[in-house]
Amino acid sequence: TEGLAQVIHESFRDKRIAEGRDSAHPSVARWPVLREDLKDSNRQQAAHLAVKLNGIGCEVASSDDPRPGVGCFESSDVEVMARMEHERWLAERWLSGWTDGPKDSGHKRSPYLVAWDQVPGDVQEYDREAVRLIPALLREVDKKVCRVAAGH
Repeated sequence: TEGLAQVIHESFRDKRIAEGRDSAHPSVARWPVLREDLKDSNRQQAAHLAVKLNGIGCEVASSDDPRPGVGCFESSDVEVMARMEHERWLAERWLSGWTDGPKDSGHKRSPYLVAWDQVPGDVQEYDREAVRLIPALLREVDKKVCRVAAGH
């Protein structure tokens, strides 16, 4: 999970910097100097991949598994997993003391601590993007996404 957490973070970091986020922002620090709470967030996201995949009839498999890998997801599967990722993120934030309010990471406030249907579309897209990347992220740690065989 640690290796996958690092891959998830580096992917996030690269995308946010490309979008113009200040490279000095704590959320885009390199893994070795990333705050421990942010590392834990990536670890939780990595650990939850199996749960999301299970929700669409898939699982994580080793790269040498003989089953064909899933390279990309149907839009309906992306939507299911994006909602699941938002719910995971919500739980993570609530449990670590975050509250609803104007965005202020220093004071643990976010306006996105709301139900999926109340999250602005551009913010929902972050969750969709995260789940669309699952096959590529898993390849970086010598894993792949496979459909669960019928009857299992």
